[in-house]
Amino acid sequence: MNGHNMSSFEVTVIELDVELIARGAQTPLAALFQFTDKEGSPQRDADFRAIKALYHPANIPPLNPRLKYFTLGEILLKMRQLIQEEYMDSNRGNWGNDDRLDGFDVADERVKRNFQSVTLVCMDRDLQELGNGLWQLRVKTYGNLYDLCPSEPFYGQPAAAGSICTGVLVATNVVLTAAHFVHENNVRELSFVFGYEMADSVSPVIRFPKEKIYRGVRVLQRKCDKYGPNATGSDWVLVQLDREVEGQEIVQMSQKRVFHDQPVYVIGYPCGLPAKYAPGLVVENIEKAYFMSQMDIYSGNSGSPVFCSETHEMVGMLVQSDPQDFRRYNGAWISVRYPNKRIKSDGDRCIKVSEFEKIVSELRQNRI
Repeated sequence: MNGHNMSSFEVTVIELDVELIARGAQTPLAALFQFTDKEGSPQRDADFRAIKALYHPANIPPLNPRLKYFTLGEILLKMRQLIQEEYMDSNRGNWGNDDRLDGFDVADERVKRNFQSVTLVCMDRDLQELGNGLWQLRVKTYGNLYDLCPSEPFYGQPAAAGSICTGVLVATNVVLTAAHFVHENNVRELSFVFGYEMADSVSPVIRFPKEKIYRGVRVLQRKCDKYGPNATGSDWVLVQLDREVEGQEIVQMSQKRVFHDQPVYVIGYPCGLPAKYAPGLVVENIEKAYFMSQMDIYSGNSGSPVFCSETHEMVGMLVQSDPQDFRRYNGAWISVRYPNKRIKSDGDRCIKVSEFEKIVSELRQNRI
């Protein structure tokens, strides 16, 4: 016995998780995490770069002096206890109630118009040719794909089965999206699909004429400055498409600064679902490349345009969200509710339009 009672010890899941990482990094097996570069696909190479950055010695967290008297087993038991308590506290939706809506459920025509500027970004291999000029997105049922509780919103809708993110049309043949998803090595392997949405409550649009599908040609501008003490947090890329986009809206960008408590909304593809609208607020305007917001978003929303709820102009682009989408509960998964006493979240990181607005303006004028 060490004289300390872990069961009544005040600690968070995040603290315990960091401590486990710190202890694991100091074991004799830590060297196994120092990867060397090997040949592979662009996606595999990108994954390895991310893993190496995560486990780089400079990024290994220090041991927590508050936990030095507790064994590994005691820490694991405490973590299970806290997680079980969290299951009982969890509810649907990322921030409070789940406010996401399909486009057909949105009343405001200005919001509906902004749906027309959003595109699904996926790998070419995730589209199947059907013949007669039609292509189908490879999908699975959302609830089955993520083993969700049947009460989860959109449980029976389709969800893209491959790797995806969101993009937005900023010029006739240029899409803006997240740099952590798109780079020079994979841009020619990407498709940009317009019109992936729910036509009504039971009719998903997952088949597309080839006219609605565009290919990536090259990276025009890219800035990914996410790591290190002096990083700006910038994470955006401009992609030239194989031809001009027809029948879709080009997004309108705001010239104004965002402010605290400003109402905003995002449109994107959370977890690969058909396009969803989610309202929220700006909670912090950081003097870097981004601002923080609180909206109901999930993985797959990276690259989603963020709009001012008053003017409906684009004020930012979402690139990073809450640390967890789902929690296990009664044998299935449910959405984590934020703010959360067990899982720390500062909200959603959104790149400011000022980061790329001038470049976009030049692209529009020059019509590359």
